[in-house]
Amino acid sequence: MKKNILAGFAALLVTVSPLNAKPLAKEESAAIRLSLTCSTLNSIVAAALRRDNVFTILEPGKPVLSASGKGLLLSNLRYGNAHGYRPVVQITPFKTALNAAALKLENFSMDGEPPVTPEKASGEQKARLATQVYAITDKLTAALNAARLANLVVFTYDRQACIIYARFQPQVLSPFASGVALRRFDMADGTLTAVADNGGSSAPDNQPCGLLAGQGLANKILKTMKIPGLTFDISPGGVSFAANGLVLSGKGNTGVELPKWLRGGKLAAHFTATGKIQLPRPNTVRLTIASITVHKIYRGAEPLASVPGALTASAQDSLINLGLQGAVKDKNLARHAWARQENRETLALELKPESFVHGAAVTLDALSLNNGVLTAGFSVK
Repeated sequence: MKKNILAGFAALLVTVSPLNAKPLAKEESAAIRLSLTCSTLNSIVAAALRRDNVFTILEPGKPVLSASGKGLLLSNLRYGNAHGYRPVVQITPFKTALNAAALKLENFSMDGEPPVTPEKASGEQKARLATQVYAITDKLTAALNAARLANLVVFTYDRQACIIYARFQPQVLSPFASGVALRRFDMADGTLTAVADNGGSSAPDNQPCGLLAGQGLANKILKTMKIPGLTFDISPGGVSFAANGLVLSGKGNTGVELPKWLRGGKLAAHFTATGKIQLPRPNTVRLTIASITVHKIYRGAEPLASVPGALTASAQDSLINLGLQGAVKDKNLARHAWARQENRETLALELKPESFVHGAAVTLDALSLNNGVLTAGFSVK
């Protein structure tokens, strides 16, 4: 799969690295914290249930999920046709193990019957509930599949205990995510909180949701990425984050042809580029290439001792243009952002709010790079 370098930095929003047995340096860390209000959860679940006619929302202006005690209340639904079941279910979320969580159905009722607990429910009542649970988890699974996140969460159901188990598989997000683990999953004051990391630093908590990704991850990610028309090899440790900017070092084919009097051939360059990243407004990321320095010019693999300054300048311009245009044309990035080249050295990415979570809008509210770490704050509504 082809991706470009600039798209790679956008991919840091969902990409994480393998877990190390030793404590990870901050630069190798990856963490994400999600705090979703009951209103947001309701929007996500309602959107999933509307995908076909298996469930009907009885009063569209009212929630399907609402806060209730330490958990949630599922109501305002009809399963099946006009004579179908109308469930009311009290739900308590809790964490069971690393990368595993559960939803306990504390009590439930159908069609206005008195609520019963799993311990007192009859076999017939449990069977009716199970039919609806399977229908709901199928809907949530279909929503994940539609978002290209198949198998990110695998649901199972214990019919006797009335518990829905959810097993998380972060490696579905990226091969770099195999070491990330879900470490917290609970609900308090009408907000569901989930925290996952790879054993390093924690995600920032000064925004509704937060993400942290170290520059070590960027180096691993960029090793696997390609810019169309540019053969690029990143230098060891060639990506660093500092003072709201980034530095990238590597060697690449520039797309420039050497003149015949220099015996022709394709021009390659060992270079270092510096860039500034800004968030001028929510959901808009601006990357400006501040400078690019060509250290060495090559004909293929052969280093050239002397090259006219005009060719060096041409190589610099070509590297900038290939990088920015690669982002503008990248199909993977286009699923989540509108990319446009504002001028010779500036790229603007406008994130598509509803492309990340079906039924909810994601807003990037804060973004910074410093001390080897990218941090982001965002909200989901």
